[in-house]
Amino acid sequence: ELIVGAKSDPLFGPVIAFGMGGVAVEVFNDVAIGLPPLNMALAKNLMEQTKIFTLLKGYRNMPGINIKELQFFLYKFSYLLADFPQIKEIDINPLAADENNIAIVDAKVVFDQQIIKNPPKPYAHLAILPYAKEYESHITIGGGQKVFLRPIMAEDEPRHREFLNNLSEDSKRFRFFGAAENFDAKFARHFTQIDYERETAIIAEIEINGKKTTIAAARLIEEEPNVTAEFAIVVADAWQNKGLGKKITDHVIHIARQQGLKKIYLSFLNDNYAIKALVKKEGFKITENEDSGYAELNLG
Repeated sequence: ELIVGAKSDPLFGPVIAFGMGGVAVEVFNDVAIGLPPLNMALAKNLMEQTKIFTLLKGYRNMPGINIKELQFFLYKFSYLLADFPQIKEIDINPLAADENNIAIVDAKVVFDQQIIKNPPKPYAHLAILPYAKEYESHITIGGGQKVFLRPIMAEDEPRHREFLNNLSEDSKRFRFFGAAENFDAKFARHFTQIDYERETAIIAEIEINGKKTTIAAARLIEEEPNVTAEFAIVVADAWQNKGLGKKITDHVIHIARQQGLKKIYLSFLNDNYAIKALVKKEGFKITENEDSGYAELNLG
């Protein structure tokens, strides 16, 4: 027996609770908290924060439950909260689960009458915006290679870690302003589990022998909301000098304008000649000192 619930917080909006359910829920207090929307990776991460997850996987002679089905349930539940701000509270207890199915045994829903009368803009009630599908784009670079540009997702963590670790020492130094060791999962999660309202991260993806591979990443990090954002970009060494850097930069600048930003900027090391040439073509105003430089683009 499990519990899945949500309550709308005045500051964070809807907050999801998941854990051990049944009549003893208050006794064991085995509950994890998450913010919608969840994807499949974040749903599993929420489950893994509870003690009961050990039993859910199977323990001794007890079969585990259908983990994928429960992940998908939490994913759908989170989008119910995202799509319907009128929901003030939901309490599903118990949610019965076995090795085959899950079933809602008892549930209660409370609605916010004020929001029913005056609904907010889509997703305005959420602390974290959902995946921005409108930022997807298909491009073609040198040699006729087709590339898919899209926002980064939490599921990209293993592939993004591989992308970063495969960069040359110079590419790592240019991107992170110093010598960099191998990047671990915790470091990669910092770049893949983001809030789309405050940060936009676009990756360039191709398919090689049936395997999806990240070959570039660019991001905007808002410094002053709706006014200024820092820009950063890195391209895999094998895919440099093929026009990819300019096309992903053009895409990110277009997004910045859509978001109403007034200015974007980046800092760079003085021996990073490729980025200096790129931002100069894009119309950035460049200032250099002894070791580093600064480039700024006013978006009008």
